[in-house]
Amino acid sequence: GLWMMPAGAVERMRSSAQPITSPQPNGGPDDFGYTFTTVPLNWIDASGGTNTGISSSVGGVGPIAIGFPFKYYENTYGELWVSRFGFLAFNSNNLYRSQSRIPEPSLPNDVIAPHWIPSYDSPNYVRYLRGGAAPNRWFVMEWDRQRSECCSGDPADDEFTFQAVLYESGDILLQYRSMNTVGSYSCQASGIEDSTGMDGLSITPFCQQVASNQ
Repeated sequence: GLWMMPAGAVERMRSSAQPITSPQPNGGPDDFGYTFTTVPLNWIDASGGTNTGISSSVGGVGPIAIGFPFKYYENTYGELWVSRFGFLAFNSNNLYRSQSRIPEPSLPNDVIAPHWIPSYDSPNYVRYLRGGAAPNRWFVMEWDRQRSECCSGDPADDEFTFQAVLYESGDILLQYRSMNTVGSYSCQASGIEDSTGMDGLSITPFCQQVASNQ
């Protein structure tokens, strides 16, 4: 099914005093040992990076070289795939899946998802950029104006600009610049999961939106 939240809705069991757009400030560890915490926004401009070619007719692209060995859960990878729906994966399985909880054992697994949401229209762009010098290299994938049309009657598409940064150390940074919903919105997931989809961390409860400049 396709999960959506009506405009102004607040999840049951969530205090009305806690804004629906507030991500959890920290969490974990998961079974593997990953934890997360919030840090100040340090946006990396990837607008001049390599265009993946993601569009309304191209939902997934890869493999793309990371540029250094990246350790993720029990494995180390040198390349990845990217989906229009707001996630990176370390395999090409089911890149066109538009919505999922995290973690979730059905394919795709082995994903890093800054903002996994139904997105069938073309984004402005999805570009990647590499930087740094060993042993401090990094790789960033940026989704600029990812579009998600939730419901008939909404005046415009929701639009989201965000990025995932992979560091040679194995650290992962998820950054959010402009995250705008209009009326009702489709449920999204943000977080990481392992190659089985059984272990992982979600930085927001399923359906909770991420605020801008996080």
